[in-house]
Amino acid sequence: MCRLFGLIASEPVSILFSMLRAPNALIKQSQLHRDGWGIGYYEDGTATVTKEPLPAVTSKGFTQISERARSRQFVAHVRRLTTGGLDLDHTHPFRLGNWMLAHNGGIGYAWHKRIRKEVGAATIKGCTSGEHLLAWLYHRAAGLQREEQERAIRDSLQELRGSTDPFRSANFILTTGERLYAFRFAPEGQTGRTLYYVERRKSRFSHSSNRVAMNGESQEGTFSRRKEVVIVASERLTSHEDWRPMENGVLLIVDQEVNLRSSRITGLWEQE
Repeated sequence: MCRLFGLIASEPVSILFSMLRAPNALIKQSQLHRDGWGIGYYEDGTATVTKEPLPAVTSKGFTQISERARSRQFVAHVRRLTTGGLDLDHTHPFRLGNWMLAHNGGIGYAWHKRIRKEVGAATIKGCTSGEHLLAWLYHRAAGLQREEQERAIRDSLQELRGSTDPFRSANFILTTGERLYAFRFAPEGQTGRTLYYVERRKSRFSHSSNRVAMNGESQEGTFSRRKEVVIVASERLTSHEDWRPMENGVLLIVDQEVNLRSSRITGLWEQE
């Protein structure tokens, strides 16, 4: 099991609060997920990933990136090793072009083999499902725009969900520089990994923001009334906010204007 974090905002923000100061910050979650960490974000519109196969809780690099990085989109991950070595090739998030993806679960050898055949084995360095999923979705959708891109991603996930090949789960957060996609799915009979999301909207914060906001991310812009933010995470980071659980089989889509919508993914065999 691993822990995921994704953020999209209307303006550049910091993730210092979510990574280091929140009641259930990612650095606290890393105490049980000690096999690596990674933070991906955009600098001048270009995706950049910093990661180490080390515990985030003891890493100076994790703290430094959490304190200084500002971006409109982030994806972060703390790892609990189940597949692949304790090295950079198996540490999330993964990047292809301007796309970054972090994953929790496993889609199995049959799907890995199928994806390598479709995209080419040279594209994939390791054996994690996250890297395979990124290569597959990028191959199918990166050259498309907006509705066509969304359709290609939905069609691919329908194919995955409708598969008879056994696998554990396919939770992931994907950022493209323009949109954030989050998917939660576990086949029947498997234990589903959780995903939650929270919307931080302008209208929710008055001039006298609550104590947690004033002591936390208001200093970094995330709670600012001028900005809108959506966060997706494996666990609720705070207790005072309305974190909503994602249902199994749901794809969450958030665009650059921080408009959020969801799409229920059904397997091809489930469609009429």
